[in-house]
Amino acid sequence: MTDDLSPQARALVPGVAVGDVTRLPDDLDTAMRTVGLTHVTAVSGGTSRSSWRP
Repeated sequence: MTDDLSPQARALVPGVAVGDVTRLPDDLDTAMRTVGLTHVTAVSGGTSRSSWRP
């Protein structure tokens, strides 16, 4: 599903979907912190985790 995306975008998908940032490269993590976008993975992923029920 994410095969056509860049490595950075593929790393963001699990972060946004479920808050898993383990695949984020250090440079992307640093860039997101610098411009104040860490909420994209923290809030979005946290919301998804807490509201999703199997």
